[in-house]
Amino acid sequence: MVAQRRIQKELAKWSQNPIPRIEFRTNQQNIFQLDIWITPVETSPYFGASYNFRVSLPVEYPRKSPKINCVTPIYHHAIMEDKCDCLDLSDRIKDYWFPVLTLSKIAQILCLLVDYPLESDLGLNCEDCPIYQETLTHPENYIKKAREYMLDHVYELRNHRPCFIRLTKGKECIICRLS
Repeated sequence: MVAQRRIQKELAKWSQNPIPRIEFRTNQQNIFQLDIWITPVETSPYFGASYNFRVSLPVEYPRKSPKINCVTPIYHHAIMEDKCDCLDLSDRIKDYWFPVLTLSKIAQILCLLVDYPLESDLGLNCEDCPIYQETLTHPENYIKKAREYMLDHVYELRNHRPCFIRLTKGKECIICRLS
């Protein structure tokens, strides 16, 4: 019951003062499940698509950290769980979790990761991850691969619904239009 009130309070506060590039989509049947959609800034290699992060809140929230995974395919050293043997995003956030953190702060952290992949250390980098090593040694290659990966997956997902990637230049979703 405490967790539900806290979640409702945070979402109500967010709706009064939202950040334009961040959107919360709640699950009507389960308040403990929600999606955070991030639209990157123009300088990001991920610009042109929106990224869906699925957030599962425990009943012990905010004492326990949420589980977070990126539903949208993304080439990112701190998010790509299947490309690195290090801890996944949820485990990394759990290591830095404090009950004073909110859904809004989580969304802002995710936004930083997507907007500034080379500068957003946030303690989430894995020294053994080859993708992270690439950001250090060949940042221009990393940016190019991230951009290509995003564009490849936009077209790869065109026959799937719901849309996990949406092109965001004020036009209708390219995936819906092509399917």
